[in-house]
Amino acid sequence: MAHFGQMYKKNKNHWMLFLLLAVSFFLVSCTEKETTGTFCISYNGEVQQFDSDTSEVTGLIKNIESLAWLAPRGGLEMELVGENISEEDNAYISKSSNWEITENTDDIWLRISGHADDQGEGTSIPEHQDTLVYIQDQDIYIGIQNPDLKWNIWKLPEYGDWLEKEIKLFIRVATGL
Repeated sequence: MAHFGQMYKKNKNHWMLFLLLAVSFFLVSCTEKETTGTFCISYNGEVQQFDSDTSEVTGLIKNIESLAWLAPRGGLEMELVGENISEEDNAYISKSSNWEITENTDDIWLRISGHADDQGEGTSIPEHQDTLVYIQDQDIYIGIQNPDLKWNIWKLPEYGDWLEKEIKLFIRVATGL
């Protein structure tokens, strides 16, 4: 019976993630201009760079941007686990800055090159440079770089498998592999 309760909670969490992503996707698309720039992905021992102007990335990038929008607002019960973190203090931030591939080929991360555009005074959209999501254990960590080039990091428990599947699907579509 306890197993059923865990499955119910996990499925409920997945539906909550889907619902919050859908709502935040709508809100983000209503308030933001089209995403332009680049992002890079570390997956399966390789780091690849992509152009976010292409249509096949819309879903992946919008989902990550939606999570980054939710993080400072406490959505999905995300927990702030670090404030004003420098690049040297977090291995994933350092690796994604330098496109570093280490012997550990299990590292999975996605870094979106930011847009520090002035969002205007009085807006609820915080200014930021880059966004980084990475999987550690079974959890997703979302890092948002501030204009001072320091990072705030939030933890979203138990969604590492979801992010890995999204990245794997994107790579198949974008590269044909």
